[in-house]
Amino acid sequence: MGITSIFTYSLPQLTEQFGYYGIIFCRMIQGFCQGIVYPMLANFLSKWVPEEERSFATTFVYAGGDLGTVIATALAGYYASSRLGWPFTFLLYGILGGIWTIMFAIFGSNSPETHRGISEHEVWHITKGKKPNKQTKKTPWKKIFTSLPVWSLWICTISSYWGYWILSMEVPLFMSDILGFNISLDSFYMTLVYFVSWLMSFPSGGCTQFIINRNIATVGNTRKIINSIAFFIPGLCLIGIGVIQGSDYRRCVTLLIVAIIFDSFQYSSYYPNYIDISPHYCGTLFGIGQWVATVFTIFCPLLRNSTLREREQYSSQWENLFLYTAAMYFISNIIYLIFGTGKIQEWNFYDEEDDDDANESTMLLFQRTKNEGP
Repeated sequence: MGITSIFTYSLPQLTEQFGYYGIIFCRMIQGFCQGIVYPMLANFLSKWVPEEERSFATTFVYAGGDLGTVIATALAGYYASSRLGWPFTFLLYGILGGIWTIMFAIFGSNSPETHRGISEHEVWHITKGKKPNKQTKKTPWKKIFTSLPVWSLWICTISSYWGYWILSMEVPLFMSDILGFNISLDSFYMTLVYFVSWLMSFPSGGCTQFIINRNIATVGNTRKIINSIAFFIPGLCLIGIGVIQGSDYRRCVTLLIVAIIFDSFQYSSYYPNYIDISPHYCGTLFGIGQWVATVFTIFCPLLRNSTLREREQYSSQWENLFLYTAAMYFISNIIYLIFGTGKIQEWNFYDEEDDDDANESTMLLFQRTKNEGP
């Protein structure tokens, strides 16, 4: 965050001095630095959030990205049109990021056990008496890469990132090309929709946590139910948008709103599932899934350009693009329904196999989850 803030603050100056090369350089550095944020958050959530609060806390944390996008977009537009100009936006965000970095350096901590400002009672509430993870001796790469639950999560991550790109980047182009929406109004509209999506993510997180805490369904089955909502409904909406297209723009807009709102349910489905199956390696697993998914989204504009070749057939070509995305949603969720699980995997304790002082409470937790459903 610190390096990202420095280059955010410096972007206007580097742009003035080096032109678009300065922008590209800044964005590359920011991308490298920001790539570790989501995996880092998964690792922190596994240590700082009790199991009975995991779904809602994960939703609250990751959905913050949507709220940040809404606020940042609104402020950027306001300052760009004011006498302060567009550079002030980057200066402001750079300063705010620097303040956050200093605050985290002072008050943050890797785990509850190492934090100097919380009581023993609070530590016990968070950890439930479990000892902190020991320093990893070696990562069980073979076990990870041969784990079907892990692959099902990676496939969901790829599909989710692809779908998010289509909904946030390509659908606005569709609305402009086919529905004839004004670009400036379209930007305001999309900002409003994502704000509603952020609001709706909290009921999904709370509902998921309620189902798990009341033992209405197992962790795995609850994640699968919520993930089916988060994937099947947006997929069906994209099919509907492709079929209806310009014949009824009101229905198209309604379907888009529904798709974006239910897409936010993923924050309480496969996102916390990384922590469910491996609290120890969740950051590593999420990092790999995010990296592969990000690489895949690079091909999204290329697929659009190769699909939308002839202007006269734009309608049918847009329909094909939406069908491809819907198919990804459906197939990935079916794979998750088959191979996904909410149980802690045995290789989560791989580095403790030869340790006589292994964490007994975590091993007992593994034995308990073995006897539960998926």
